[in-house]
Amino acid sequence: METLLDPKKCSMCYKNPIKYTCPRCSMRTCSLSCCLAHKKTLDCNGQRDKTLFKPLIKMNDLDLLSDYRFLEEINREVETSKRNELGNKTKSFNELKHFQKLIQNKLRTNGSIQVLYLPRFSTKHKQNQMWFDKKSHDIFWHIECRFFIDTFYAWTITRLPTNETTLSNLLIKFQNSLNESLNINELSLSKLKQYSNEQETCVYIENFGQKRKQYGKYEKRSFNTIIDLFHERTFIEYPIMHIYNEFKSSFISIAFIGYIFFVSGLIINFLQLCSCIIWPFNKELYRKVNCYLALGIWSQFTFLAQWWSQSDCVLYINPDDLEKIRKEHAIVIMNHKYDIDWLAGWIICQRLGIMQGSKIVGKQSLKLVPIVGWCWIFTESIFLRRIWESDRETLVKDLRKILANYPENYFFNFLLFCEGTRFTEKKRITSMKTAQEKGLPELKHHILPRTKGFTLLLEGAEDRITGIYDLTVGFKNNGAEPTFLSILKGRSCQAEMFIRRIPISEIPKDTQGCSDWVHKLYGEKDKIYDYFVRHDTFEGNGINRVTIPRNYYDLLIQLGWVIIVGIPSICYLTKFLWTSSLIAQFIFLILIILAPIGVRAMIAVTETERGSQYGETQKEN
Repeated sequence: METLLDPKKCSMCYKNPIKYTCPRCSMRTCSLSCCLAHKKTLDCNGQRDKTLFKPLIKMNDLDLLSDYRFLEEINREVETSKRNELGNKTKSFNELKHFQKLIQNKLRTNGSIQVLYLPRFSTKHKQNQMWFDKKSHDIFWHIECRFFIDTFYAWTITRLPTNETTLSNLLIKFQNSLNESLNINELSLSKLKQYSNEQETCVYIENFGQKRKQYGKYEKRSFNTIIDLFHERTFIEYPIMHIYNEFKSSFISIAFIGYIFFVSGLIINFLQLCSCIIWPFNKELYRKVNCYLALGIWSQFTFLAQWWSQSDCVLYINPDDLEKIRKEHAIVIMNHKYDIDWLAGWIICQRLGIMQGSKIVGKQSLKLVPIVGWCWIFTESIFLRRIWESDRETLVKDLRKILANYPENYFFNFLLFCEGTRFTEKKRITSMKTAQEKGLPELKHHILPRTKGFTLLLEGAEDRITGIYDLTVGFKNNGAEPTFLSILKGRSCQAEMFIRRIPISEIPKDTQGCSDWVHKLYGEKDKIYDYFVRHDTFEGNGINRVTIPRNYYDLLIQLGWVIIVGIPSICYLTKFLWTSSLIAQFIFLILIILAPIGVRAMIAVTETERGSQYGETQKEN
């Protein structure tokens, strides 16, 4: 599955050689028309970001002059704000405090609602326009609604009386504002209009403090007015409502997707089992067959991410490395901080056409996961017991067995989490105690890597694996919570991935040298991810963004399964319910109830809270 991407061609039309680079977003285009198109698509003004980091060696006299003028502008703005503030400081501050107390008392009395106010110079505090009217004794609300499509659209309404803060009234006002909007393209406008029906819309709020432990970070709530929505809850400055389309998160949608996945997965697992007959006679043919069979399962995950939830993963990689990643066996080292960091990697693999060669080095229990784990077994992933004596033989033996008869022009990539387990703060603190004892640098965003497994993988590579790819994944704040449940419910997650290629020839061969190299690599990864935490992007961190458009292969595969499995099942189900006995219908009802429970159990495998306790106690590396 080769993509049409050429890093030397225009990022908009993909046809002509590049001539211009945008000073703002570094998008490379070929002509004025493509330049204007990229400004409209990315909402880019084409002006250089004066605060963007630039290495000292690339600075020239014009850059220094620009920075000097920028500092002068800031100084003028600061002096102006001080003069304006000084004149109204006493009066406005006392008046503001008075109205804040009136609002807090009113909400505490009527709805047991607690309002928390930020310092008066914070951005959110300045935006807040909630007001208490002394004559009517009513609160005039400032409400922010967040609608998730490709990314989130934040829509704010101010000075709204309490009796008008119903969901239906908010949706009407929202649709009216869409019709008047000139800043939203037609495609996004059509998608946002799906929120016009109150019956198909659900609202979530973010919980704080004890309520978060009791009900989770986000809680679905129904309400007549905003007072009911936040009854016995807390909000900061003003209410924020996360609004989603109910259809994608409905029981019927999730049950149907789960049914398609389980039936199609069992069909593929059966075909993989049948393909074992080929193994004794032609190992290369067996591996070719299983590459494409596995694609029938993995594509369903990328379909959910890219098409169902409209999630995206932006890639930062050197164009030369991008060409090599498709044409070599590789070991992939990724940070393990999120529930779905692996899914972000699969999105990129799917777009590059290398997902059929994806394998993992994972814990033994993963191969017991129905369908997914069984598929990993047939595609020869490596599973470890986390017992060093047995794992050291397994790693080298299995890797050499795979390399011995792997088909030509077919390439695999082994995903390896050197941290050994998914990140939690408790595990990080425990691992840092070990780091202090060994004199290793402290990591802020990673667990201390375990280097023995990686060393043995290099030993088994036998010069057939030529590249190590260091992947650092981060999920942006303007997307939904990065969990598989968010994906399944159609909520858009926005990820970015920073990739570096390291030739395997540059890695020391001896055990101690290789171990030191891994620790150095994770020190660099920690700095890269820390940049993402501070800026909410990898932009400006030394590697330019590369645009890889999504393709239709996973969508077509999913549509194929719907036609093969879904439509016949619906016809058979209708006939069954019409002609079957009462006992058969009762059994069918039980199966319907158990179906989402099975889907939920599968999702639990990806959740950090339900992960293993491995790494929470100190052990030898």
